[in-house]
Amino acid sequence: MVHRLCLWAAIATLLWWPVSTAGGAGPSPVLTQHNDNGRTGAYLSETLLNTANVNVAQFGKLFTRPVDGQIYAQPLYVPGLAMAGGTHNVVFVATMHNSVYAFDADAPGASAPLWQTRLGTAAPITYTIANTTTVGHDFGPPGYFDIKGEVGVVSTPVIDPNTNTLYVVAFSKEPDPPTCPCHYAHRLHALDLTTGAEKPGGPVTVSGTVPGSGDDAVNGLIRFQSQQQLQRAGLLLSDGVVYVAFGSYADWAPYHGWLFGYDAATLQPVSVWNSTPNSGQGGIWQSGQGPAADAAGNIYLMTGNGHYSSETGDYGDSFVRLNPHALISGTLPVVDSFTPSDQAELDLDDLDLGSGGPLLIPGTQLMLGGGKSGILYLLNQLDMGGYEQGPGQSDRVVQAFQATITSAVASQGNPVFWNSPSGARFYQWATGEALEAYSLTVYSAVSATIATTPVATGTTQLPRHVAGGFLSLSANGSAAGTGILWALHPVYDPLYSTPQGVLRAYDAVDVSQELWNSTQNPARDAVGDFAKFNVPTVANGKVYVASFSNQLIVYGIIGAPWFITQPQSQVLFGGQSALLTAVASGHSPLTYQWYRGSSGDTQNPVGPNSASFSPPLPAPAASYWLRVSNSLGHADSATVTVSLAGSVYLPVVAR
Repeated sequence: MVHRLCLWAAIATLLWWPVSTAGGAGPSPVLTQHNDNGRTGAYLSETLLNTANVNVAQFGKLFTRPVDGQIYAQPLYVPGLAMAGGTHNVVFVATMHNSVYAFDADAPGASAPLWQTRLGTAAPITYTIANTTTVGHDFGPPGYFDIKGEVGVVSTPVIDPNTNTLYVVAFSKEPDPPTCPCHYAHRLHALDLTTGAEKPGGPVTVSGTVPGSGDDAVNGLIRFQSQQQLQRAGLLLSDGVVYVAFGSYADWAPYHGWLFGYDAATLQPVSVWNSTPNSGQGGIWQSGQGPAADAAGNIYLMTGNGHYSSETGDYGDSFVRLNPHALISGTLPVVDSFTPSDQAELDLDDLDLGSGGPLLIPGTQLMLGGGKSGILYLLNQLDMGGYEQGPGQSDRVVQAFQATITSAVASQGNPVFWNSPSGARFYQWATGEALEAYSLTVYSAVSATIATTPVATGTTQLPRHVAGGFLSLSANGSAAGTGILWALHPVYDPLYSTPQGVLRAYDAVDVSQELWNSTQNPARDAVGDFAKFNVPTVANGKVYVASFSNQLIVYGIIGAPWFITQPQSQVLFGGQSALLTAVASGHSPLTYQWYRGSSGDTQNPVGPNSASFSPPLPAPAASYWLRVSNSLGHADSATVTVSLAGSVYLPVVAR
């Protein structure tokens, strides 16, 4: 059964562009990795954080949430979620110990999870750097150290708000308790968003075969081997299908790039694609970024390493477009691609193109992406260019230029995009460099020019072998003074150890102006251990940061209002009167304003300046919400309803 939710929720699932739009009713959700299926990394309905109040005096760490393992997955956010015991803004966290948590996103004192679900036994890494000759290791090369401790939920889940479902892939070692010989499996779970319970049909074991003669082929078929494949890229939900992508453990062959599609309603397999069926490698890693999808349902991704030959269907180090509407015996067909002319050299030198993922530029048919070579490519999504002809030759690449230094040892991260008050901008912070902002002049849906000299550069230069800054952006649409570029980076190379992380905030109009960072008041704001290649999640005045310190860290305006308890919906029986009550905290004085309508709609103020309000008897029902304010900001409650017993109430639809 499909539950009817408000209009933005349906749009969030059906369209690829950001669901975060300025002027909407209430806060917008963050349902997928880097915010939307275009992977723009932008949260565009942020009305509380701005360039005036994000500073060390007013902004800092509010609270932390303990969890049972490292967090590789980006936290996700759903506002106004009705659950047992009340309505909450909820942040969802998945760990490498195979746990998924739902926490109240706002209340510092609510440290206990709203629910927690365990998804099987995570797979421990049973050898160390000091013992590189271990025989019979479980997965990855001997002495594998990219991941430390255990492998569980590595990728960012995805949420379908229409069905209140969270989809997540867990890697498990079986039996439980583990005894060897062991079996390993990736399983796709569908969890009820309000309880964490497994939905009917789940979980399903990820499996499949494709025809081919490449690595690991047996009798003309390549079978997916969980033990050899790392599920790092975020999940994609597009046109009712959940897509799950795979790369490898430290290029440890044999492996391939795989993309599986499962029906979101039934979890039955729909499609499969292998990037190198007649050779090997071609992993889909993308520094954790999920495959992208456009409004027509086309899927875009980037592969790393391996052989390239369009004749044999091998797409190492390539941009690829797949068409789910033209399946051939369940196989996703490649309908377009782009491969750099130096692909063989990229493969030889481990300069993965697919260390990054594609960004679809809103309002256009253009796509941006690059990898360890430091070259950024601007491509036409529907005419990508095939195999690049090389310098001095005619090809269909819209633009390519050397944006960053080459680095074979660390990811270059993924860019984010914003239509700023000064025009289109994208941002990138590469290994060994400073944060850079580039301007983009768009001429048509398929034509644009990037100014190859940055319009602004940050003041912090990362060391040569330190992974770059991992970025998100918040703004209230394109309004001046609201754009903030958030960056998370390690203090030294995270490859061989677990360094401390640093969170930084920049004025997105001019990134040479740093607004705040977590080292200005380290006793209060320290990030803890850097969460590898993870990006901050910004929503409704707060910044949620994953860590390898087994905790989620929450930043926001210090002393801004927050709800201890929110008002609750009421059903009245004959002769009863209604009383709506909330409890809020924050720096005094607090002011209260009740409104009739949906949360965020300030057209109909009602009631006194009080935490309690007795609304008139509804005929037959009415909706209300409360805004609590002080000098540092405001907090909005979820929408509640007051109705007469026996009446039928249809939720207000935001328009």
